[in-house]
Amino acid sequence: MAVIATPLAATDVQRNTYRLDIQLGFPKARLEGALEWWLGDPGLCRGLDQHPYCILLEIDSARPTDRDRIMHAVDRICADAGPMHLLVSLLEEIPREDASLYQVVPSAGIRDLVLLLSRAFPVIVSQGTLACTIGGESPGSFMAFYPHRPRDPARSRFIEPKREAARIPLQAQGAGDLACGPQPAGGRAVPVDIFRIAFRENDALVAEYDLVRREWLSPSRSRTGREARSTLRRLRTENGFQMCAAGYMPGQRAFVISDLHLGHVNSIARYKRPFFPGNIREMDRVLIRNWNWTVKESDTVFYLGDLSYMSEVPPEDYLRQLAGDIVYIEGNHDPAIAGMPHCVLKRYRGVPFLLIHNPDEVTSPFPGWVVYGHVHNKDLSRYPFFDPEKRRINVSAEMVGYRPISFGELHRLVTGTRETLEFRDLPP
Repeated sequence: MAVIATPLAATDVQRNTYRLDIQLGFPKARLEGALEWWLGDPGLCRGLDQHPYCILLEIDSARPTDRDRIMHAVDRICADAGPMHLLVSLLEEIPREDASLYQVVPSAGIRDLVLLLSRAFPVIVSQGTLACTIGGESPGSFMAFYPHRPRDPARSRFIEPKREAARIPLQAQGAGDLACGPQPAGGRAVPVDIFRIAFRENDALVAEYDLVRREWLSPSRSRTGREARSTLRRLRTENGFQMCAAGYMPGQRAFVISDLHLGHVNSIARYKRPFFPGNIREMDRVLIRNWNWTVKESDTVFYLGDLSYMSEVPPEDYLRQLAGDIVYIEGNHDPAIAGMPHCVLKRYRGVPFLLIHNPDEVTSPFPGWVVYGHVHNKDLSRYPFFDPEKRRINVSAEMVGYRPISFGELHRLVTGTRETLEFRDLPP
């Protein structure tokens, strides 16, 4: 894809420099290295000096009307472009303790935004911007710096990179550095969702474009918790993570799910759940309602452990709120209950399934499929949702869309799918 860069002519006319920044949102799984310290929440209520972002592109203009024209163009292009995310993977560690180096590949939606903007405005393709990466042959690389530990009050909140030191905790290395530089350290690239695009005029923040709600927000409005919760609620409903109506299946059904971690305040940041940080009441309400709008009282649910953790609500109170006949399999965070099985062997339409909390406890080959939880979304390369090669299925809440999955759906996968699936493809 060619990005059109317009050379700047010498002139006495007052010129403005407009800039678009991509603010990193939730990663789909755990990221190794320094970024894991920064991406525990989507940053929707943080200023851009407190959350990582990448510079997308800069636009040079001498026309006073260009501010409105650029904002209108971003709105129009984003409405038609595809999903916007970055594929981020850790490169081989660099010889310094305070930073990590990552490869960053923009999605097709981001590429479309850059290309179409470059056809309408004089885009400045600077070294280290995503636009420079898109216009080149190689993916870009970015350095993320670890935040300083609280035990050292003499140092700032994060280690300031050399470029944009006052604000940006991601330092761009440029596309050219990657070709002969470090190589991926292993594992799959992790998609990082993009929720907001910041628009600056001469470095001053003008507005933020909310990609989920498709609207521009003023700087003061974009930082409020109310707006952040609205964005996350829209995100959950559009992705099927928050059901808006009951979706019961006819007849008597059997379901499975694991690791709801109800009442666990740190689960939102640790497992990258699309909820407002610390708002466990909303998380509990959505997860319980998803369950009860999927499972009828006549259905059976095989629950693979870790119902709650560090919660003020006893597990028995949560169980009373959940529909169906629940077969509760022991997890590592569950209290000891008499008669609680450690694993269950279930045969469905001739296919044997071994249901267990921790997959690493299955040390000998099983002539069927191992269905498990425990690992959440921490490593997509080792523990994807559906792994036909190892015959394993990860039904941790994050992997199945925060609602139980039926054995009928599992049977269709094991009998008809030969490709690895990182996450469940939720039914409409």
